[in-house]
Amino acid sequence: MRSALNTALRNGLIAENPAALLAMATARRPRAVVWTSARVEHWEWTGERPAVAVWTAEQTTAFLHAIGGHRQYAAYH
Repeated sequence: MRSALNTALRNGLIAENPAALLAMATARRPRAVVWTSARVEHWEWTGERPAVAVWTAEQTTAFLHAIGGHRQYAAYH
């Protein structure tokens, strides 16, 4: 948002950037984890999942095979 407002300011569309004085708390970036067998089992048992998780090559392959006939398959491949 701040970037878009700075662009509008440079282009003369607004007189000042109202976001310039905004102070935002810094947030920690979530750490991505791999969907290991143990994590999958924990998720299936508790419903809890990591904030950011990535599939293994085998999991990605299984997903692509499972959606092979879907009309939007190309978007995932």
